Amino acid sequence: MSLENLINIIGKKEIISCEKGPYINLFLKPQKANGKYFLLRLFFEKGSEELKYCQIVVQDIDIVPSWKDWNMTEQLKIKENNDMWLRKDVGKPPYIFSWGELKSVYNAREASSYIIVKYD
Repeated sequence: MSLENLINIIGKKEIISCEKGPYINLFLKPQKANGKYFLLRLFFEKGSEELKYCQIVVQDIDIVPSWKDWNMTEQLKIKENNDMWLRKDVGKPPYIFSWGELKSVYNAREASSYIIVKYD
């Protein structure tokens, strides 16, 4: 899916930020599904604007986290919550599919926990 197609489908009001670096990075407002809220950060390749990977955070409330509220304990809880959601809704790891893979991580370099979805 191209970046332009996605923006047309979801609407600009759902986008918190759009950053351009090695990838075009869209950060979306929390999206509700099955009683959970999903924070999505989508990464598109520059030039082709093809979706390459995304980061997902599963949460119970409709909030956008702030760096001023950051702490390690909370990030480890987020990782645990992501792990539980994957096991409940996707099954036992590893999550490797013909189209790519899912992985729950705490990324110390980014000081963040999320589920990464990588596409082959």
